[in-house]
Amino acid sequence: MPTTLTETPDYYSEQYHYQRFPANVPTGRGYNEAGTFCVWSRDVERPNPTHVTWDPETAVLVAAEYQNAAWHAERDEKRSRPVIERGDLVVLGDLVVKVPRRAGTYTSHVPCEVVGKVVAS
Repeated sequence: MPTTLTETPDYYSEQYHYQRFPANVPTGRGYNEAGTFCVWSRDVERPNPTHVTWDPETAVLVAAEYQNAAWHAERDEKRSRPVIERGDLVVLGDLVVKVPRRAGTYTSHVPCEVVGKVVAS
């Protein structure tokens, strides 16, 4: 049974016309990589022909004096995201997508294979 991810829009997803579905993927190095599945709009002309991509979030080192309540809240949100394995199927809105092998390798815009659509019952 595929895992259903929840859409979480932000400023960039609205500006660049994609749906954003955050998740965590194990890296194989003892920790999970936070990232986002992006389902790009087909109604907007853009150079990337791939309809669905995986994008890791930027890793940033933050000095202790800047680790405030907002920083801790963001880290807690990233840790609370669903953990999905490479090769799993996930539901992103009305699409069923296979998690690519390159997810968790800190590579941006990894193309994802769309394996089907969700049929409303």
